[in-house]
Amino acid sequence: MQGGRSEAVILAAAPRERGFTLIELLVTMAVVSILAATAMPAYSQYRSRAWDAAARVDLRNAMTAVEAAIASTGAPPTSQSQLPSYGHRLSPGVAITRYSVETRNGVASAHIHVKHAGSSNSWHAHYPADGSEIEIR
Repeated sequence: MQGGRSEAVILAAAPRERGFTLIELLVTMAVVSILAATAMPAYSQYRSRAWDAAARVDLRNAMTAVEAAIASTGAPPTSQSQLPSYGHRLSPGVAITRYSVETRNGVASAHIHVKHAGSSNSWHAHYPADGSEIEIR
């Protein structure tokens, strides 16, 4: 006996440690799996929308660079490699898949297609299109 208490009383007073049962762990894993399964489609849609937004913004910026080139030289750049000299930079994952300069109604017109590597959508624009507005489809 130490200090007037028996060893049995000391053991009985100690808190009993108890772990999770197999059923509790399986139920927890099932709930987490269901939550993850419902969240994944929404997450995929958000990512796809973000990629499309990046592609559209880069397309708008490319058209702004074309406008800047027309304002300074009187003609659109003849190739996409000239766009960075007018301030255009592509976002990661975005690529220009087509760049051409055509004559429409006697006016030089730029036609650009862009696509993000993570999205199945592609976007294109003409400048000038029916007047002098940038049209993105």
